[in-house]
Amino acid sequence: MTILRNLRFALNSAWQSFWRNLAVSLAAVVSITLILILAGVNLLVGHAFSQVLDGFRDKVSVMSINVADDTPLTSVYAFQQQLQGDPRVATVRFVTKEEALAEFVRDPNNAVLSQQIQGSGPGSIRLTRPTTRASSSRECCSCRSGSASRESA
Repeated sequence: MTILRNLRFALNSAWQSFWRNLAVSLAAVVSITLILILAGVNLLVGHAFSQVLDGFRDKVSVMSINVADDTPLTSVYAFQQQLQGDPRVATVRFVTKEEALAEFVRDPNNAVLSQQIQGSGPGSIRLTRPTTRASSSRECCSCRSGSASRESA
């Protein structure tokens, strides 16, 4: 019984203090409310961005590296061997200029452009990343930035 009496006394005292110092109490309540709202919005937006990035990461499974026309095939094959040894890469395939043009023409989304192309495009090396989620986004980014610097090889 004394616990309930003490609890009632504490709540009554808090209620009286709230109304006695109304300006300070309202400022505290408003600031705590704003902090909680901002924290909730931050968590919500962070989760939404995470979902969007995971969706993009899942869609980006094939990467093409264009090869310049004057690049010797020995350099292309050496680079292909180097990429095959990378654990972040599942498959590596060299696509010749003719194969790339044939694939481009076969794609119905490129119907208008394929009629305007007279020559063939560059050859490319196609990379497929592993389907497991073990590789982090930092590894994928370093793979992209590292391969972009080797693109001219």
